[in-house]
Amino acid sequence: MTIINLLPPEIIEKRKKKQQTILVLSVIGIYGALLACVGLYLNMEKNKLIFDIKKIEKENEALRPTLERIRQIEAENSEIKRRLGVIQTLIQERFKWVKILEEISKTITSNVWLSSIIPSGGNTLSFTCSAFSNFDVARFMVALMENPFFSDVQLGIVSSVGREGVDERVRKGFSLTVRYNL
Repeated sequence: MTIINLLPPEIIEKRKKKQQTILVLSVIGIYGALLACVGLYLNMEKNKLIFDIKKIEKENEALRPTLERIRQIEAENSEIKRRLGVIQTLIQERFKWVKILEEISKTITSNVWLSSIIPSGGNTLSFTCSAFSNFDVARFMVALMENPFFSDVQLGIVSSVGREGVDERVRKGFSLTVRYNL
């Protein structure tokens, strides 16, 4: 079958323009509706995120006292660990001083009196002593040198303590520096 168009070309051209205009307007309308839908979806997502943020902030506020308590417990825990370290150091040092004093008591000779023991840093001790004679000082030094626990015995200043004629016997005050081996 054959189709014959009896409409004049101006009307056909007008219809085509009208159809094109309708097509362009419908595409713009669909695009606008699509943009409106995307905008509405994004707005709903934004509101949902705001709601979630507020919910999380409320949870944070509810957990803040717990967090503060945890921080306090951690601080107390570190303080306890520090104190335990100090106690362990003291325990170790206690055994060291027990050993030092035991070795000194084995080594000290008669007519020698120990006035003070001062740690001088590292494994070094300074003794302040008194004795009746230089011979007693020498015997004490030799006893220290013979003890394997002590080494590097050095005599410091030797001075007379007491007054002749007033005190029964004049004593010698002296100081020693020794190194101990643990």
